[in-house]
Amino acid sequence: MGQVITRRRLFWLFGATAVAGGVPLRAGAARAAAASPWLRRSGYAGRLGERFRVDGRPLALRLTAVGDLEGTTAAGRSLAGRDDAFYVTLRGPRAPALAQGVYGLSHPELGRASLFLVPGERRGHAATYQLVVNRAAG
Repeated sequence: MGQVITRRRLFWLFGATAVAGGVPLRAGAARAAAASPWLRRSGYAGRLGERFRVDGRPLALRLTAVGDLEGTTAAGRSLAGRDDAFYVTLRGPRAPALAQGVYGLSHPELGRASLFLVPGERRGHAATYQLVVNRAAG
């Protein structure tokens, strides 16, 4: 009997590439994306507990975790601890719930970015959302 693959695991395996590096960019756009604090682990450093607004919604999410991705690059290097490969967990109210998709997020110091959020656990009055950044090249 084979291993069961959940929607969350499928996102971890394939979604990160599509969201944060799977689409070829012009050289200038690639440099701008690489410099964006939204796509660097260091952009979230010291921000645990801070609020991120969801554009067009009466909703704010709080940063609750920044962590390592499992696995290795094509060259066999670990993704752990990289500034260009990580996940972010945000927590907000259970309602209004966000479906999986791209949302505009804003932060007073980081500015605004459109990022792909995936719903996580829903417990009590709270819901979690995750985003994955994997810009690690071979």
